[in-house]
Amino acid sequence: MLVEAARELFVANGYEATRIKEISLRAGVAEQLIFTNFGSKAGLFEAAVVEPFSEFVNDYIASWGQDAPASSFEERVGLFVERLYALAEQDRKLLIYSVTRRMSGETSPEGDIPNRLATLLQTIQPVTMAEAPEHGFPDPDPSLLIAASAAMILGMALLDDLLFPIGSTRPSRARITADLTTLLVNGFRPANRS
Repeated sequence: MLVEAARELFVANGYEATRIKEISLRAGVAEQLIFTNFGSKAGLFEAAVVEPFSEFVNDYIASWGQDAPASSFEERVGLFVERLYALAEQDRKLLIYSVTRRMSGETSPEGDIPNRLATLLQTIQPVTMAEAPEHGFPDPDPSLLIAASAAMILGMALLDDLLFPIGSTRPSRARITADLTTLLVNGFRPANRS
């Protein structure tokens, strides 16, 4: 509840304008509890951004497990696209703020949220790459496939304003995620050479 309250305020007001006092009031907790559990506003911000991605990655890895209901490769890739796109869209301001800070050199390695997210996303390599050869990816570079896939999805969600001109008709979220899924499932396969 505390992290969710912080996320809502960070999204609504931005990092700089959000005060610990506002977060504690919204969450119904004492300010000291925030400092005890997160150390600082920056620590709470990091948790607010990283926690949903961590949950997503853990759920996604579980979807490939033996206990997961049977689903096709394309359905699992579609789940990845839909969930990552939704997260990026939901936390767009927070992610853009984090990337901007990193690009300007304002973060330390411990507070490098883009690096934390990249590390999390790369943890899906073992489950996704195990099936890659049987789906037409004979010799994939796992880190490159994960990074390129995430780049397409995050780019579409975060750079929406740059990709579609003002006043133009934008594709629906369903269309975007369906087409990105198709690209990921079919687009990285080597061309048939006869």
